[in-house]
This record gives sequence, structure tokens and C-alpha cells, in this order.
Amino acid sequence: MTRSALLSLLAASLFLTGCETVNEWMEPSPEAPPALEQNVSQPYLEMLSQLVTGDAQQQEDLFQRAHEDWLADPGAVKLLSYALVLATPGHANSDVQAAQPLFSQLLANPEALATEELEITRVFMAYAQQWQRVAMERDDLSTELAKVTETSQEARDNQMRELRGQLNTLREQLKDAESKLDAIANIEREMERLEPERN
Repeated sequence: MTRSALLSLLAASLFLTGCETVNEWMEPSPEAPPALEQNVSQPYLEMLSQLVTGDAQQQEDLFQRAHEDWLADPGAVKLLSYALVLATPGHANSDVQAAQPLFSQLLANPEALATEELEITRVFMAYAQQWQRVAMERDDLSTELAKVTETSQEARDNQMRELRGQLNTLREQLKDAESKLDAIANIEREMERLEPERN
């Protein structure tokens, strides 16, 4: 999945989540008004957009900032930001495999996240799992290809040895035939030498 496709998937998912949230807001609830969750996803989307469109230096700065912020405040919000940067493909510090356990950690404690943050985590977790499956399939194919290549090389080596054996046999046969021809030629010469004597 490309960076732009991943970002589009995330935006669509958040849109659907937003629709569900609006429906919930329209229903009377004794709880605190959900307006607190409005625009929760905006900082994440802006960060990902900058990461996708930025140059190498900007991407490096975003990664370092997210990492340092998480180290300074290892809460769910900073952890999510750092995991998102890690999971986004196309930059030097991208590491989807390292991001996957971070998303698992976040999903194991969903109450620490707002609704939209939880949806972001689920989207990227699904992407990370898909990436992991593709990576495993790629490794399996590489292993099979190596085996086929090795088998093909072994088959070529065996064929070469067989051809060399046949060539050596033919050379021996040719050498033997040449010896027999020489012997026949010697006999013929001896017969020609003796023929005048008989006359």
C-alpha cells in the first residue's frame, strides 16, 4: 500500500467514524458533551500529510520530534504519534514491524484513546498486519526462488559433468580409432613393400 493510499484509507475511516459520532451526539446522553473529541484526528492527519509530502530532512525532523516527545512523555497520545510515524512507508526511518507491537499496546488499553484516535490505531494496525503478511510471503517466495535457482544450478552442473564425460569418451574412442587406422596404414604399407618381392 502506498503512502497516499494509506492516508486516503485513514481519512475515509475517520469520516465514517465521524458520521457515527455525529449520530451519537444527536441522541440525548447524560455524559459530557462529545465536542471535546472534535478535531482530535487533525494533528495526526497534518503530521502524516507532512511526512508523506515532505523532503528527506523534513521527514527526519518529524521522526526525531515524535520519538523525543514519546520518550519525554510515554503516554498513549505520544505513543500513537510515534507509532504512526514508524508505520508510514516511504521515509528512511519507516519500520512497520517495529510499529506493530506499539499499536497492539495501544489497542490493549483503548480507554486511554479518544474515539478517533482508536480508529486511527485500528486502521494502521490492520495495515501493519497486512504488511507483515506480505513481508512473510515475500520472504517465502525469495526462499523458494533461491531453492529453484540452486536446483537449476545443480542440474546445470550435473549436465555439464555428463557432457564432459561424453566428450572424454568420444576423445578416447577417437584416439582408439586413430590408433587402429595407423595400424591398418602400417599393414598396407608393409603389404605394398612385400608385393614387389613376390613378383
